[in-house]
Amino acid sequence: MKQCFALPFYALYLFETYVCPGVQEWAMLIRRAFMLLATFLVLFGALVFPFWLWNPNAFVDDVFRYPAGRSEHPYPTRSIGFGGIALALGWIPDDMALFPFEWLQLLFGIPALLGLLWFLHKRISISRFWLCCGILTFVVSFFARVFNDNYLGYLLNLILLGVIADDA
Repeated sequence: MKQCFALPFYALYLFETYVCPGVQEWAMLIRRAFMLLATFLVLFGALVFPFWLWNPNAFVDDVFRYPAGRSEHPYPTRSIGFGGIALALGWIPDDMALFPFEWLQLLFGIPALLGLLWFLHKRISISRFWLCCGILTFVVSFFARVFNDNYLGYLLNLILLGVIADDA
């Protein structure tokens, strides 16, 4: 799921880089946008649909409910982020208890998303794309039920790609 945080930035990057430049008429703009969207949907569907078709309930349970702590056997709160802090301070009675992590993710993630989309839009570049992906993923993941130390490697890779990417 961490990879999904790149989608809004990817859509903005594609739209401003490949769809909008030099397009004077709306029909051409819509055609270009539709082709990119159709390509994405076909690839996404080819990767996800077989697993969903095999067992839709198990797919939803595994991908969404289990990591959120909402399945029959929830994932315990194991985190070096906010979940670990809340557990240590006793705000969460035990590691299997429910806690509204989703609301914290929305509370901090939506403003971060909007600010980062604005930041990317001001000067569209591949380095800003990677920085935005890394920062949003960090913000949302920090307030998740599970924020393991191995996630830091992924986040550092995203941010370092933003630092070293050549925009020339």
